[in-house]
Amino acid sequence: MSTKGTLILEQQECEGNYNFETVQHYMTRGFQIVFGEIALAIATAAIVAIREQYPDNADYLQVFEYVFENQMSQKFFCIHDESHVTFLLPDEY
Repeated sequence: MSTKGTLILEQQECEGNYNFETVQHYMTRGFQIVFGEIALAIATAAIVAIREQYPDNADYLQVFEYVFENQMSQKFFCIHDESHVTFLLPDEY
C-alpha cells in the first residue's frame, strides 16, 4: 500500500551507529489509530528514509512529520531501543 501524503525526516540532533533495519519493529496503538490503514506503509517509508539519510550514522531517535493530502500534519518518533524499534506519537513518549 502506498502513502499519498509527504513524509519528512527531520535533521537528527546527534550521530549514532544504530541500524534500524536489523531489529524487530513495533507501532504503538496511538500510531496505528492516527495513521490507520497506511501505518505500515509510513513505517516502512520511514525506515527507508533513515537508511538513505543516515546510512552509517543514525542516532537512536529519529523525528518525522507526515503531511496528509489535506495538509494536516502529524509528528511521530522512530526510536531504536537496542533490541527493537518503536514508532510512536510525541504524546506517547
